[in-house]
Amino acid sequence: MQRIGSEVIADSYMLQDVVVIGGGPAGAATAICLAQRGVRVTIFDIRSRPTWKIGETLAPSAWPLLRALGVENRFMQEGHLRSYGSCSAWGEARIAEKDFIYHPDGCGWQLDRARFELLLLRAAGDAGARVRTERRDRDDTGRLRQ
Repeated sequence: MQRIGSEVIADSYMLQDVVVIGGGPAGAATAICLAQRGVRVTIFDIRSRPTWKIGETLAPSAWPLLRALGVENRFMQEGHLRSYGSCSAWGEARIAEKDFIYHPDGCGWQLDRARFELLLLRAAGDAGARVRTERRDRDDTGRLRQ
């Protein structure tokens, strides 16, 4: 056992090659890639499960990445809505439009972000990553333990 601040870390975590802090899409995708290559990896995320976030559009260019992660079939089973384009405004009144109809990777997807994050975390676990989501430094109200 090793003590870091007020937290006691079990020896098994010391045997990990990589620790990923944060189980969002980037952290989960990183863990999937590493675990697929035989790297011992653990994801630490402060949430017990992904929380609702406003919907997002996943561009068609993300499809080859989902395929490389091996989650394309799971993704299709989740029932995300197809998106054939997007409109956005970034710091100015002009609205930018992006049409996906002729994109070589097909359409984009309107995500249920919590389901998408959970899919990636489960895939990371299935690939061999350890996923730790419980908080030990806070009580049930979210306050730091003394």
